[in-house]
Amino acid sequence: MTDDCKALLEKIITESQQLLLQLSDDKIDDLAKLTQEQINNIISKRQHQLEKLFTQYNQQELAVHNALLQELMTLDQALVQCAQLQKANTVTQLTKLKKNKKAVKSYQQY
Repeated sequence: MTDDCKALLEKIITESQQLLLQLSDDKIDDLAKLTQEQINNIISKRQHQLEKLFTQYNQQELAVHNALLQELMTLDQALVQCAQLQKANTVTQLTKLKKNKKAVKSYQQY
């Protein structure tokens, strides 16, 4: 039973690493980038596996794999941090676009 738990944890970690690599897109070339649909599929699969992990295995079974759980926690924190950074970048870009529209409208008046 703990082998199944370990295998599931390793799958989740692999998918987390893949997502993290995609989010930090400056480190990969265009050929290695996944489409948004592929990324969404990985996120969905990962979410399902996380739910399965914490519903199917009890605390004692999970405690055996503490090192893998710690690695998963570290990856999750990195994913959250990357997502927040991308959100902030998107907000900045949208703000710049709005300012450009205001400038264009003001120039068109003259």
